[in-house]
Amino acid sequence: MSKEFFEYGSFSNATAALDLYTNAIKTSLGRKYNVYGKNNKQTIFPARLLTDPLTIEDAVASGFFNSTTLKKIAAFFPSKTNLFIFKGRIEGPNSPHIFLPDPCSLPYAEDQEKTAQLISMHTTFVSTAGSVGDSIKLGDVANVRLNKSAFSYNLEYGEFVGSVNKSTGAQNNEKVQACQQLSDLFSKFQFSALGFSFLSDLLNVDGASLLSVKDYSGMSNVIIEYYEKINTHPSFNNSRLIGGPPSAGVPGIVSQEVGAWEGLRGTQGATMLRKYEQLLGNPTNYYPGQPWSAAFISYVMNTAGTSFPTAASHYKYTSPQFTNRMNGATSGWVTFSVQEKVQIGVGDVLVKPRSGDYYWSHGDVVFRIQGNVAYLAGGNLGNTAKIAGSIPLNADRTLASPGPYLIVNKFLG
Repeated sequence: MSKEFFEYGSFSNATAALDLYTNAIKTSLGRKYNVYGKNNKQTIFPARLLTDPLTIEDAVASGFFNSTTLKKIAAFFPSKTNLFIFKGRIEGPNSPHIFLPDPCSLPYAEDQEKTAQLISMHTTFVSTAGSVGDSIKLGDVANVRLNKSAFSYNLEYGEFVGSVNKSTGAQNNEKVQACQQLSDLFSKFQFSALGFSFLSDLLNVDGASLLSVKDYSGMSNVIIEYYEKINTHPSFNNSRLIGGPPSAGVPGIVSQEVGAWEGLRGTQGATMLRKYEQLLGNPTNYYPGQPWSAAFISYVMNTAGTSFPTAASHYKYTSPQFTNRMNGATSGWVTFSVQEKVQIGVGDVLVKPRSGDYYWSHGDVVFRIQGNVAYLAGGNLGNTAKIAGSIPLNADRTLASPGPYLIVNKFLG
């Protein structure tokens, strides 16, 4: 009988296992060997509830549920009036949610704003059984079904199948305790009054909302200079879509690095920092004494197999791409202004200026696009690597709002 399932433990090291995971997610639908079975045979997964079940009406007033997703669910079940929905995280080592930090971990459960942000990024599950609202609650584990998508699974929404086990007062493990703390989130923030705008206030990097454009008036910075030069260049284009192939290896590497950094800060992440130093030829223990956010981006892009230029600062890896733009390049890595009609894709690196020095800046990489939302990750954010936040996209994947970013470094092929 042919083998259709395997465990990551059969591979010699973490990098090999994660490389295999990335390949499974992106290209394995028609291949024989797949952690989820041939042609993604596995569709039922255990998921821990990150919210209590809510009616559609209550969910509309909640900051956790995207209004576009709710409309899709309502349209899919037009004759159902007793729908319940909840946010859930797939459990287990092969979870399709591995790229997202777990809200049911104490470092996140103790940071209520970040926890709310993470919960909103997880899958919405729907049940047509009217009694589900009474049968399961936040912290319970339920069986859920995910539908296959072009590359892996539809992680926007899925279906509740049945209960697996319930959390009880007798359970005393760290995960259950952390999940139970999430209940405080609902009472504290009064979601029925705050509505969906609550999420907009949470999506931030270093306090700057990713949903609002930042005013850089009066600041002297190299990234602002690049931005202004592109906007006045004859090649400036805000009428024709600017696209390019995605960097398929980026999601897996981001998952690897963000997962490795979870709960760690600074020297606690020495193993990762040594990798970044080696890539750039820096001496041992160079980080975290020096800023390492550009080293993180360089490592992700280099390890993902792209030709992205590596550098110890964001303006230095942007500089050759900006030069390509000024020289009329139509291939390779090129810098664009956020005012242009750039189609955002996985692997794009968005850069913003920082105050304090002409050359100070920060860049984050797009690692996931779901619906009309692009998710970004970055390094040296609070002295760790993590999800930086998300930015809204238009239907054609152009920027609905650039947030604090001014330029996009993009591979044109």
